[in-house]
Amino acid sequence: MSGAGSGVAGAGLAGKSAPASLAPRDVRPPRALYFDGASRDMLLVTATGLYRSLHPVDQKMAMALVLRRGSIPVAPDLGSTFHEIGIGEEEAMTADAIQRASQAAALLIQVGDVRITSVRCFSSRVSRVRVEVDYLNLRLAEEERAGSVALDI
Repeated sequence: MSGAGSGVAGAGLAGKSAPASLAPRDVRPPRALYFDGASRDMLLVTATGLYRSLHPVDQKMAMALVLRRGSIPVAPDLGSTFHEIGIGEEEAMTADAIQRASQAAALLIQVGDVRITSVRCFSSRVSRVRVEVDYLNLRLAEEERAGSVALDI
C-alpha cells in the first residue's frame, strides 16, 4: 500500500472523495477603494467580504478633502486645511470652508472632473468643526453624478 491512498498514483485523490464543486466568486477588483474619513480606513462590506468600491474621481475627491494637507510626505499638496478653520458664526465658517474646499479640489475642478455644488461648515457638539461638501462627479452619467463628503474635525 502506498502513502497516496489505495488507488494508483495519479488516478484519484489520496483516499478521499472529490470535493463538492464550489461556485465561482465575484472577484473583480474595485475601480477604487472607498476611504472612510471617520474611521480613516477602507470599508469592508461584511455581506460580501469585499471592500466597498467607488469611482476613481470620487476617491480622489474624498482624499483631497479628508486628508490633512501635508500629512503624506510624498504628496505634500494633497489634502485640505479644514483643521485650520476657526470656530465662529456659521456663515463665516462656511465662507472659509468654501475657499479651503475649492483649494483642496482645485486640480479636479481644473481638469473638469468635479464641480462643488455646496459647502456647509458649523461648530458641532460631536466634534470641534463639521464640514459637509456636496459635489458633482462630471465623469459619470447624469443620474450618478451626486457625491458628498462629510468630515468631523
